Parts: sequence; C-alpha cells; structure tokens
Amino acid sequence: QKGTHQISTVVSGMNQLSSGQYTSHETCELHTILDNCLAILHYHLSGRIKVEKSYTDEQLLISGNPGQLHQAFISIMINAVQAISVSGTIRILTHKDDFRSYIQIQDTGCGIDELNLAHVTDPFFTTKEPGKGSGLGLSITYTIIKNHGGDLVLESTKGEGTNVRITLPLINRL
Repeated sequence: QKGTHQISTVVSGMNQLSSGQYTSHETCELHTILDNCLAILHYHLSGRIKVEKSYTDEQLLISGNPGQLHQAFISIMINAVQAISVSGTIRILTHKDDFRSYIQIQDTGCGIDELNLAHVTDPFFTTKEPGKGSGLGLSITYTIIKNHGGDLVLESTKGEGTNVRITLPLINRL
C-alpha cells in the first residue's frame, strides 16, 4: 500500500509538472506543489538526505502556472540534492504575511563561492563540470519567480550550504 501511494503521489506530481496549460491565473497551493516536488525527487533523497519541513499551518494560495512553479522548485531542490555529496539535510520553511508568501529551501551542501554567487542566475553560467549542467536551471527559475510577481534571493557560504529565499504574492482573499 505504501508503494502504491508513493507511485500515485509521483504520478500526480508529474502530471502537475507537465501540465499543458499556459495560463498564469490558476489558483496554486504552494505546500501541495512543494510536496509534489519532494515526491518526484524521493528516490534521490532517500537514504542520504534528511528532509525537514516547517510549513505554516495556513494555506499559501497564489495565482500562477502550476507546471512552471513545479519546474522552479524542482530546479532548486535538484541543486540542493547535487550540492550534498554524501549525506546532509534539506530544510523547507514557509510562512506568510497579509500579502506575500515566503519559502526558504536550505541545504547543508558544499555552498557556492562568493564570486560565483552573483552569477548563478545568469543564463548558461554553471560551476559544474562540462556536460554536467547547462547553466539554465536557476536562470529559468529566476525568470519563473519574477513572472509570478515574486523575488528570489540566494545566500550561501562555501563549505556550509545554501539558503534560497522565495517570495510570491498571495491571492487577496477579502
């Protein structure tokens, strides 16, 4: 039953990721999207990476494209997984105020050199070996977040890990 549930969760997440709809006005619940991304990446996490979630108890509803949002969060999570060489932790924290949602994805990986940090969202910039990365993941992620009215900030210390802070506007529910 547990395996069937896991497969169902992954398939559901993949359906959301590959959604053919290009509207940017669909109601999206960010916790559901984050959990779908974790389910998709479950195989890469199990056994070596501990995931700690600290979500606000309230829903984080935004207007956006669910496929693009899945793509953005998966890109950040894949970078976190790849930054952890042997074992480590990925923390996902959420909270909100009256107007904005706040998501942090932190890892205990190798971190990013200060000189490279300013360029990680530049198209085709990569610190990976040739053939291991296109340098488009964070560039596309940054564009997706900006197109959704949000902001993306990366903080990192070489040898200690990276903290990605994302802010997205909430749907105004009066």
